[in-house]
Amino acid sequence: MQPTHQQLLKLFDNNVNGITLLIHTKVYLWQHYVLFSWQWWLGVTCAVIPWLLWYLSSRKRSDMDRLLYVGFIVMVIALCLDIMGDQIGLWHYRYNVIPNVPTFFPFDLTLVPVSVLTMIQILPKLNPVIKGVAYAVASSYIGEPFFHAIDIYNLIHWKYIYSVPIQICIYLVADVIYKKRHKFQLNKQP
Repeated sequence: MQPTHQQLLKLFDNNVNGITLLIHTKVYLWQHYVLFSWQWWLGVTCAVIPWLLWYLSSRKRSDMDRLLYVGFIVMVIALCLDIMGDQIGLWHYRYNVIPNVPTFFPFDLTLVPVSVLTMIQILPKLNPVIKGVAYAVASSYIGEPFFHAIDIYNLIHWKYIYSVPIQICIYLVADVIYKKRHKFQLNKQP
């Protein structure tokens, strides 16, 4: 039997109230056990330092706007996929830099885009599929296990191998956008 409209609204409201209570608990745990822990400092460092290193080591300043555009697209893709994986219970993060963000945002907003941008810039003539596979294997079998080993990343219904095709796709999408945008910019010049 279908619930009435009022019963359905009550179910929705009860669900939101339960989520709100869990978020308050999460914030309490974060304030008392995560904030200023070494894992939190590592997250803050991972959120800032890679961007600084990438900026200082970038060779072509003329490509900066195009690279940042690609980096933003990669951030959006990584963030959406990470939120979905966390929300459906494939994995979760224990030491978030910001308590109300369901993901470990240094992954999505720094580590993934900076590593993709670096791979785009390194050996630009190398086949992008080879670069994508190398990127995916390194991030899936070095990066993820590292964060899992230090208890930041907790796999629930996920295996590292599942990340490989996703990371390849993220890299290849970024590479195509970078090259298309470059072609568009060349065609626009007088």
